Amino acid sequence: LIDLPGPLCCDEADYFLNFNIKTPTGIPSSGGWSCTEFPNLITNNAFKTDTACSYILDPARSRTFKALYTYLDPASLCIDSASIDIVVAQVPTVILVDKDYCQDRGAVKISRNSNVSDNILVSPANASFGMTWRCLDSNSTQNRFMQDMLENRGSQFSQDFWINIDESVYEIQNPDKDTIVLEFSYVNQFGCIATDTVDIRIWRVPTVEFSRNRDLCFDEGEIKL
Repeated sequence: LIDLPGPLCCDEADYFLNFNIKTPTGIPSSGGWSCTEFPNLITNNAFKTDTACSYILDPARSRTFKALYTYLDPASLCIDSASIDIVVAQVPTVILVDKDYCQDRGAVKISRNSNVSDNILVSPANASFGMTWRCLDSNSTQNRFMQDMLENRGSQFSQDFWINIDESVYEIQNPDKDTIVLEFSYVNQFGCIATDTVDIRIWRVPTVEFSRNRDLCFDEGEIKL
């Protein structure tokens, strides 16, 4: 038999086990697959991934199942069997929170803030790698997100993402605010991927200006500003 190349993620379709037979060739009708521990996991030689996921119990994020292949040689009537391990892994949970920022906030740390309420990325909370961010849409005429706004201040293996919304980096195009839609993807240690989107609303900071008035004499009393 041929081992699976890696874990099956919970969002994958049923897996056809006959692809893992090395010998005998030709997928003979006198052979078949079964799962002794959970017989309902294999039907018509297909491993039911979604059903297997229901057997993953917290706090575990994966579980290993054994699939048994039994073959009856039509000529000799001898029976042989072999098994393979099938690892099924949960898809990571991604939770993002829409945020509003005044543009004078400057650079904003996206996750792992000391003040948790500031986090755009809530889950996975402790991820240090396997993350990617990209801008899907912006209602401004210019979109320089990937070039100027997203900053990984960590490294490839210890990622620390910030979004820079400073005026020197991003020019608001609308009267009050621009909305940027970000897509976040995360790959966990099993190779399972989860993706979600979040809205970041960048608000224009009002400008306060004073006019230059005449010089005042000290004996004028109260002056209306």
